[in-house]
Amino acid sequence: MRCKILDQKGLNYITITVVDWIDLFTRKALVDIVTTNLAYCRNKKGLRIFGYVLMSSHLHLIVRAAAEQELSTIIRDFKSYSAKQILQFLKESESKESRKEWLLDHFRNAAKLDGKNRNHKVWQNGNRPIELYTPRVIRQKLDYICKQQNG
Repeated sequence: MRCKILDQKGLNYITITVVDWIDLFTRKALVDIVTTNLAYCRNKKGLRIFGYVLMSSHLHLIVRAAAEQELSTIIRDFKSYSAKQILQFLKESESKESRKEWLLDHFRNAAKLDGKNRNHKVWQNGNRPIELYTPRVIRQKLDYICKQQNG
């Protein structure tokens, strides 16, 4: 089941997950790809970030879009571009990722199973959005993110 972002202008808690929950973000270079792309989306695409934590296999965000943007478009673009950069990093001959071939094979197989016209698939479909509409729910999600960062 794919959940859609219902309130494109509202505050949302979003989870973006690597296919099959692979522990991808164990190298600084891969973490930097995600954080650099988040900064780009914040500065150039109108993503308003209120909190986030990058775990080894997924990313939690508390976000909304600027008035002239749609959140689903920003997230789609983030996933697409970051996936391209992750794949480029893995394909580089000087990449220090010891699991390079295994990861590329896994992402290639995930794309085949997905059935879309792609060579590789890094991120799972969907974003598992949760609308944050009460102070209690906002605090709960922000506390979870802070706990994960400090834990």
